[in-house]
Amino acid sequence: MKRRNLIKTIAAGSAIAGVGGYIWVKTSDASEIYTLDYALSLLEDFSKQHLKATGNWSLSEIYQHCAQSIHFSMQGFPEHKSEVFKSTIGSAAFGVFKAKGSMNHGLSEAIPGAAALDPTMAETTALSQLKQAFIDFKAFQGELKEHFAYGELSKREYEIAHLLHLLNHAQEIEPVS
Repeated sequence: MKRRNLIKTIAAGSAIAGVGGYIWVKTSDASEIYTLDYALSLLEDFSKQHLKATGNWSLSEIYQHCAQSIHFSMQGFPEHKSEVFKSTIGSAAFGVFKAKGSMNHGLSEAIPGAAALDPTMAETTALSQLKQAFIDFKAFQGELKEHFAYGELSKREYEIAHLLHLLNHAQEIEPVS
């Protein structure tokens, strides 16, 4: 009898986890709305508001970090996770982020091997650099470099990744009241 109850419990738990996972992942397709033009309009909105950062990084550092990621997609990331990680966990994580239409990562974690962020850089300068990084990426015709964690991404996938990355960091940006 105990074995039968165990099997029922496992089956019920699996069904609940499956439904919960489906609901968690089910969202609108990020590729429909997440474009480089959307990113640029978001940054234009940022430039018109008086904002503050609520996390460990300043607005300037957030903007610099996002710009670094965009530049690295064109120039190459300084350090990489293992090929096994990129082809399993990394690519699966990006697939989930893309399907959900949102990303969740450590918001004060530097890109491995990246130059230190400049805490003294003016917010306006960092924001301008981020805008320019998106413009440069949009115009880029060369071969994109492998992402340090997600592996090979198409230009469209990188576009979505950069947008989701910015939106994830924007969770720690709010208007000054």
